[in-house]
Amino acid sequence: NLGAVALSYPIIEPLFPLVGTNMVAITSLIFTSSLVGYIISPVHLCVVVSCEYFKTDLSKVYKRFVPAALSLVIIDTIFMIPMLG
Repeated sequence: NLGAVALSYPIIEPLFPLVGTNMVAITSLIFTSSLVGYIISPVHLCVVVSCEYFKTDLSKVYKRFVPAALSLVIIDTIFMIPMLG
């Protein structure tokens, strides 16, 4: 997850002065987005191994993952909106 932040931050950072945003808020959104992307990725080995170990279908796992992941992004965005504007 920190690798995703480290890779995406240099790409997005030059845009900060253009939009005049708060770096803490954007960094938080980058971190949360990369965390959610990492957790729900079908190539995330922990997900695949856990599904195999517990003998469950990946689609059943995603029915629980996706709402939780979306709520995490929405809550982080709601908390960061006051910092952005």
